[in-house]
Amino acid sequence: MHSKHSEITIGQMAKRTGLAVSAIRFYETEGLITANRNRGGIAVSPEHK
Repeated sequence: MHSKHSEITIGQMAKRTGLAVSAIRFYETEGLITANRNRGGIAVSPEHK
C-alpha cells in the first residue's frame, strides 16, 4: 500500500534540519527517531508538510 505523503532521505533531512547525517543516524540507533528503509537499504522518513 502506498503512502499519501512523500519520503525524504537522511541526507535531505540533514540538509533541512542543519544536523549532521551521523547525528541523525545516532538518534536512530538510540531509538529517538525511526526511519524506514527502501529496497536499497536507504533510510527514508515521511515528509510532513
